[in-house]
Amino acid sequence: MVRRPWGTGAVYRRKSDGRWIGRLSDGHGGHRYVTSADKETVKRRLRELSASTTGRRRGSTETVSAYLARWLDDTAAYRVRPRTLHSYRAIVRDHIEPAIGSVKLRDLEPPAVQRMLSGVHRSPQTKRNVLAVLRVALSQAVRWGLVTVNAAKMVEQPRVPRRERVTLTLDEVRVLLAGTSGEPLHALYVLAVTTGMRSGELRALRWRDLRGDTLAVTGTLREVEPHVYAREEPKTPRSRRTLPLSRAAVGALEAHRAAHAHSPQWVFAHANGEPWTAAGLVRTFQADLRRLGLRRVTLHSLRHTAAALMLEGSGGDLRMVMATLGHANVATTVDLYGGMAAESRQRAAKVMDDVFDGRGTERNQYQKPL
Repeated sequence: MVRRPWGTGAVYRRKSDGRWIGRLSDGHGGHRYVTSADKETVKRRLRELSASTTGRRRGSTETVSAYLARWLDDTAAYRVRPRTLHSYRAIVRDHIEPAIGSVKLRDLEPPAVQRMLSGVHRSPQTKRNVLAVLRVALSQAVRWGLVTVNAAKMVEQPRVPRRERVTLTLDEVRVLLAGTSGEPLHALYVLAVTTGMRSGELRALRWRDLRGDTLAVTGTLREVEPHVYAREEPKTPRSRRTLPLSRAAVGALEAHRAAHAHSPQWVFAHANGEPWTAAGLVRTFQADLRRLGLRRVTLHSLRHTAAALMLEGSGGDLRMVMATLGHANVATTVDLYGGMAAESRQRAAKVMDDVFDGRGTERNQYQKPL
């Protein structure tokens, strides 16, 4: 059987009454239908229907490259953070334009998008990011009436292998905190492993955000240019949150204020009053790991470590972790830490078995105080 070209619909005969049916995608997940006793009539009506909905409208004769340039400047620039916009531009420049930039927007079809992805010889996550940017851009084109079908949404997302979340053990956390006691970043490490705050949130922390035994997360910090910094909105609306502080965190911040309050604004600042840069913070963290003989992990691993400690201490309460870490929704938390939560619940059940079997309970490594 010869397949009909993409976008021209499907023709089949209905068994119940023998009539011919024509089906055409409406570009929004549904279909439009035509019917007749004559097959050629159905084909003709499908052609007419397709011609009226292929997106050939005024303005849609521009190329994909021209449209994306306009979308980046007129829409994305006002909706995403500068760093995100920079990554969008890089994806368009390096991956989308070379493959389909010369194609007219109205002529872009899913097979062309699929070939573009196949030509991205990078990680599955990079391929996924490329497709995501194109999907967002073409969704705007649909809303503007330039096309009626988002061709990128008809291409399956690349599978991204699940990566193991690297965490420090509680013994390693103790070594890190004991080995950096009294140093400028000791309090930052304590906050990272007890609250799970992101690096940008920690660097953006101001003295006025500290309110007794609570802390307000109100933004992140970005270096606009050397020695020029800008606070930005949190990553998601739920990222703006107030966190209760542990006694260890309160004590570490009090000691930090007494010894390292180099700025009237920033909690974590150099002697000249400037806040820590992301690169400087990573360099110092890696140097501390080497000096203390600890495994090489990323600074973000401290966030994962905090999540693991919370899950162990709460018996796998994912919603509590979601609220504390500032995830947009619990689905994100489940995706990242669902496995850890299940293991924590299994250990909690084992503890209850020991209680009712008369063996008592044994404190596990996460139950020991920091």
